[in-house]
Amino acid sequence: GPHRDRDPPRDLVGSEGPLVTAAAKKKAKPWHCPSCRREFPKKDQAHSCSSFPVSAHFSGKSAAVRRLFQTLKRRVASLGRVRIGSARSEIYFQNRFHFAACQVKARHIVLFFPVGRELDARRYGKPMQIGRNKFLYTVRLSAPGDVDEQLVSLLRQAHRNAS
Repeated sequence: GPHRDRDPPRDLVGSEGPLVTAAAKKKAKPWHCPSCRREFPKKDQAHSCSSFPVSAHFSGKSAAVRRLFQTLKRRVASLGRVRIGSARSEIYFQNRFHFAACQVKARHIVLFFPVGRELDARRYGKPMQIGRNKFLYTVRLSAPGDVDEQLVSLLRQAHRNAS
């Protein structure tokens, strides 16, 4: 099954806790950077406007890792409205707000996603607490079978919370 890695993307964990609190989500309107046109939950959110295509994450990577990402992408797309974006350090999945991100490694993909409860430590490891009731999990995906129904269910919850 999946293993855990650390070093979550900064846009899923801010210095003040979760990316977006429930109260902020209700009143916040997305902000679009006038330079790069990317959408963010906070006005003037710090980011890099540099363009980094998703395909660049796969340069020099194996065909197996590419297939694994295609499986993950297909399963995430089945959740509903999803925009896939890319920064130098990650590929992110966004509904209204980011709800998951991944880093492509030589032989696996590291997936980060927040949930509102603690999960089975045997499969998902120890989370990083990013809010009173929000936990960031880091999962190592090594094969398409790692993107199973249990993981997709958790991503569905994260997707729903990011609307």
